Amino acid sequence: MAGVVARGLRRLRHRGLRAQRLARVSFGCKVLSVDHAHPSPAHALHVLVARLDRAADRILGERAGITYTRFLALLTIDRLGPSTQRAIADELAVSEPSASRILAALAGDDLVEVARVPGGGNRRTVTLTDKGGRLLADCSQVLEGAFASLADSAGIRLSDIDDPVQRLLAVLS
Repeated sequence: MAGVVARGLRRLRHRGLRAQRLARVSFGCKVLSVDHAHPSPAHALHVLVARLDRAADRILGERAGITYTRFLALLTIDRLGPSTQRAIADELAVSEPSASRILAALAGDDLVEVARVPGGGNRRTVTLTDKGGRLLADCSQVLEGAFASLADSAGIRLSDIDDPVQRLLAVLS
């Protein structure tokens, strides 16, 4: 259970997140729901993160033509700076082959540059291109605005949730 919560909170840390419009449209299908008779904070958080992830994927697909998974890879590369595929895979909590496929797609769209490390065997260094940096900034702004709208529609001030989320992340780091 701790691993699930850690992954969920790690996802929240990476995501600058979602929208009121999406909350009503994407979350209206209620594929996952919370049992209000027996609420579980862990389950509710999991449901929230899953719905936010789906909404972010839909928003980014519609507005930028990129998946949320690829956005997270760009965000990770930006945060880590030039990194190896292994470091990116570890940070994204995916296998190295999965990270390699994600990075190949990003490189194919000129969003990242993947270069072999001289004398490093099969090691590669990944850096964000200017185009990737611009797309990351645009997508981050869209997701931040969407999440702010969602929180506002629920009557929640983002400043009220930032401290508890940061404290939980610190414990899990």
